[in-house]
Amino acid sequence: MSTDLAEALSKELKRRNLSLRRAAQEIDVSHTTLSRLMSGKTRPDVDTCTRIAEFLRLRVSRVLELAGYAEAGDLTGTDSPLYEQYVGAWRELREENREFVVRMIQALLDTSEDSG
Repeated sequence: MSTDLAEALSKELKRRNLSLRRAAQEIDVSHTTLSRLMSGKTRPDVDTCTRIAEFLRLRVSRVLELAGYAEAGDLTGTDSPLYEQYVGAWRELREENREFVVRMIQALLDTSEDSG
């Protein structure tokens, strides 16, 4: 995961004088999950990106970029019906299917990075 999201979270915790546990409560994740996100050990799923976006007061597309899911500018047009369709479809998936989709995307990203 890019350190960009970790840096954004760290700055916001400092700015708001929040503990890791309190920030995790506000984002609605465990403090362990937030710690792993901030150390770069894991990447947030789309639902968590949405909650982080609310916490950071950023667009979801920006948080997805910070998390390394897309390059800056790749997710422009998030007001489009297609974007809303993707988000709606994601929210309807069962948790195990979400995990599968994230693993598939991560594998594609890893393959893309390996091929240069």
